[in-house]
Amino acid sequence: MTATGSSLVSLRNVERWECQYLKRTSVGTEAGSIIVEPNKKYIPKLLELLKIENRRGKSLLHHAQLQTYSAERILDAEKLNIAESKVFREGLGICLDRPDVQESVRTLAGYMGCPTNKEMQKCLKNTKYTKPTS
Repeated sequence: MTATGSSLVSLRNVERWECQYLKRTSVGTEAGSIIVEPNKKYIPKLLELLKIENRRGKSLLHHAQLQTYSAERILDAEKLNIAESKVFREGLGICLDRPDVQESVRTLAGYMGCPTNKEMQKCLKNTKYTKPTS
């Protein structure tokens, strides 16, 4: 049930509905499922941001050594500079819409405060994986 003004409207008999909010489109199906469709402009923007437009995409997303954040594990030499850190954060933010990479984005998000070269490479791998679907 949804509220529209002062009355309630049932969505049970509606075949399909669509709602746009925060540049995301949510689509309701006949079976009652809700599908969130990412913005089609995000992946080309991400490819441009990370400067990998001309690279080949990946067919499999696999991070063999993806670890959660640990401050003791990070060396000062591995840390990204301020500009690279900004690109890392923007890249992860754009990937949030993609349900197929959310597990790796969740783990990499732990490095938002102190990203390293290793995690930047994993962010690039996420982007290469999403490239063929853009």
